[in-house]
Amino acid sequence: PPEVNALVMKCLEKEPAARFQSMDELLDAMRVASSGQGLSGAFADPRTASGFIPRTTTPGMPVVKASATPSFTSAESVRSHEVEMGDTGAHEPKSRLPLVLGVTLVVLLGAMAGGVAAYKAMSPEPLPVEPPRPLVTVIEAPKPAPIDVRFEIDSQPSGATVMREGVQIGVTPFKLTVQRSGAQPAQVDLAFSLEGYEPRAATAQGLEGVIFVNQPLVKKAEAPRPNGKPIKKPKMDLTQGEMGTRGSAALRAAEADAAGRVMGLSVRENLGLPDAGIRNDDDTRALLVQVIRRLRPRIVIAPAPRGRHPDHRRATELIRDACFLSGLTKYAPGDAPAFRPFKFVQSIAYREDAQKPTFVVDISEQFACKMDAIKCYSSQFDGATQAGEVYPNGESLYDMVTHQAARYGSLIRTRYGEPFYTDETMRVDDFASLLVSTF
Repeated sequence: PPEVNALVMKCLEKEPAARFQSMDELLDAMRVASSGQGLSGAFADPRTASGFIPRTTTPGMPVVKASATPSFTSAESVRSHEVEMGDTGAHEPKSRLPLVLGVTLVVLLGAMAGGVAAYKAMSPEPLPVEPPRPLVTVIEAPKPAPIDVRFEIDSQPSGATVMREGVQIGVTPFKLTVQRSGAQPAQVDLAFSLEGYEPRAATAQGLEGVIFVNQPLVKKAEAPRPNGKPIKKPKMDLTQGEMGTRGSAALRAAEADAAGRVMGLSVRENLGLPDAGIRNDDDTRALLVQVIRRLRPRIVIAPAPRGRHPDHRRATELIRDACFLSGLTKYAPGDAPAFRPFKFVQSIAYREDAQKPTFVVDISEQFACKMDAIKCYSSQFDGATQAGEVYPNGESLYDMVTHQAARYGSLIRTRYGEPFYTDETMRVDDFASLLVSTF
């Protein structure tokens, strides 16, 4: 019936607010449905001709005749009236309790079924449960810590630019640290370059600690002179320096050989005269004359005419006299013919009492090579502040050499210069080609 269907559907409303809010409210609705006042008349009383039960407002009131039209439509109206039978002699009405209980049971069962269906519709389907996977523990071997390998890089001579993989990494001497990981050694591929020397490449490897790299450099072949002959640069040492405070004769000989390679000397010899005992006598002059005639130098460079060390002063006199005597055919005859050098000059660098030089040579481009040659004499220069004709001022000997060269360079408006003195006046062939500005 529509009344019961509407009642059940309200019990099954999804929203709680749309359902009956209490059992009293549900019972009131059931009473309306069971009173026969619905449109279908499903609960009408068969004891009356019209199907409706006559009602009075209160007990003892006259009997209200049945009619086809309900006298009330609301549950409140049903609750405020009692049904009574008239005095027509009809049977007493049956009890409606079983009907009410039955409808209540139906409503409750329907509500439970609806709730179960709504719960199933709202509940998500359970996700499939994967079976547990076995746990596998992977233990990685610890990576070894990187090891520092230090390369101490130098060249002979020093001052060379060093490239690695196309990038400059330093100027010799310097240190380079490379990290090594694994069993393979650390490796560096180096390229050395220095002005005036042939470029060289070197590869060094090491597993740990300090690796020393000392790359020798070879001077480039000198450009030939206008006559097609290269310049020869012989050098003669008069003594072995055995009386020196620092080092020994053997050590000085090794240092002299290293410096000779740096300067590119064609010949380097030692006359073997006694250190601190040079004499300008006939025997010594005759010995030196034979060397001059054999080497045949065009220009001879000697120490300054004055100096603290007696050997320096006497050596200058000895060399000058031997240069002159070498040109005498009948003097100290030997295997070589007579020969006299064209020019005798004196180097006056580091002399505090030296007169103004006759000329100064621009050595700006060769100064680095000069310092490399001087550094070969490490036993005489390293850690020293005074030696020979150089007086101390608190600086190292290397710095004082640099400052002296810079001072003479300023006299000819260049960075570095080397001063020389001659007794004779120098000639100028082209007056217009005079150098060194007055202002």
